[in-house]
Amino acid sequence: MLAIALGVRARLLLARGANDEAHQAAERGIELMKQAGTPRDLIALDLEQTLAAVGLARGEADAELARLRLAVPAEQPPGVTLFAPQVGMRLLAGEAALRSGDGAGAATQFAAVWADLQANGEAELHGEWLAAAALGLGRAHRLNREHAKALPELQSAERLLAHWHAAGSLDLAEARLALAEGLLDLNDKPAARALWARAQQAIASQGRVAARYREALQAVQARLAG
Repeated sequence: MLAIALGVRARLLLARGANDEAHQAAERGIELMKQAGTPRDLIALDLEQTLAAVGLARGEADAELARLRLAVPAEQPPGVTLFAPQVGMRLLAGEAALRSGDGAGAATQFAAVWADLQANGEAELHGEWLAAAALGLGRAHRLNREHAKALPELQSAERLLAHWHAAGSLDLAEARLALAEGLLDLNDKPAARALWARAQQAIASQGRVAARYREALQAVQARLAG
């Protein structure tokens, strides 16, 4: 289905920093579904979530998250214990709080998602979500200057992503750089340097990437040199 292909394209463009093109691809997918009279199913909600992620990258999180909240049903479908669009929306809300400097709000959001995933009883099936929640929680603790609390969360995120992702994954590289920052907070330069090197290799292998990956790489490099 073309809408699915456009959603995949939008996410790839977002990872490469082509935010305007990513937005256009996701909007086009939603428009095609509307024209076809397709119900607002998981494909449409995934496209809405991608638009919210683009909005976050553009610094326009509030408007896109408000749109996403209107699109995602408040109630979970019968028999569903974890509704993917709701989990995705909560993770994006946590990320928006982080980027606005609200460490306490972000920590609350990510900790709640983590707890719900663990309570589901099938945690091994939700590795990506668990990694995102742990990474967000670790970064929130760092923002709140709770460095000892941040480290185990960042280690958990890196471990989960290393299990599910290839060595060249940008998500894994981002987690490794976040963990390197956490290690530097606790004065462990050797371990941080090893993680930085692996992340640098992964990012270099991807060609064009969103600015946030290179900025994170440079931030760790500057701390290692200091």
